[in-house]
Amino acid sequence: MSRRRKPAAGPRPGRPRARGISAASGPDRKAITLRAAVTTNAPIPVTLIRGRKPLPAQARQPKPRWLRVRAPGSPGYVELKRLMRTLALRTVCEEAACPNIGECWDRGTATFMILGGVCTRSCGYCNVVHGRPGPVDAAEPGRLAAAVAR
Repeated sequence: MSRRRKPAAGPRPGRPRARGISAASGPDRKAITLRAAVTTNAPIPVTLIRGRKPLPAQARQPKPRWLRVRAPGSPGYVELKRLMRTLALRTVCEEAACPNIGECWDRGTATFMILGGVCTRSCGYCNVVHGRPGPVDAAEPGRLAAAVAR
């Protein structure tokens, strides 16, 4: 363990002792002391940096067609949603708020969530509610089989 030395009292060797606080440094710059800055009315140049310069405005390009997601509402989507509500089933698509639900449900594809609407895992990227699941619904397997048969 190294010990720190106490600074020597008085000025450091090789440097003249200045009164007040120095606002400039370097051997070829004149030191402006705090006392001199307060007593003189001469302006002291200060450069202010406030971040980047704003970029020139550009025309906004339209998004490509393949990137756009249509709002769900097709006949296939509406039919599958009605089926989920009548059979009281849950899907990962709905629980996770999937943005592609309209596209998948229009084709008749859905990912069922079994044993309730609470997931026992806690994935950081997932929007499904996680925690301790509730009691098991004994009639759920029959309702799930009926949904798949349709």
